[in-house]
Amino acid sequence: MNYYFADPYCSNQRGGNENINGMIRRYFPKGTEFTNVTEKELQDVIDTINHLPRKIHNGKTAHEIYYGVNKTLVKV
Repeated sequence: MNYYFADPYCSNQRGGNENINGMIRRYFPKGTEFTNVTEKELQDVIDTINHLPRKIHNGKTAHEIYYGVNKTLVKV
């Protein structure tokens, strides 16, 4: 497996990261004071994002991919 590291301050090299940031901004716009966000609110957003179907995963969610891989690894 190859690993690639992005150069500092080169957001165009971190496409996946920027996409997730955009998803988070739908729920918490820029300037949101996170000290006022409860742990439950944050967890609800995380769960919502992790259960969104992704084109890159052929319509599967990140949750399905993660737990599907882990189930396979546990059976070994």
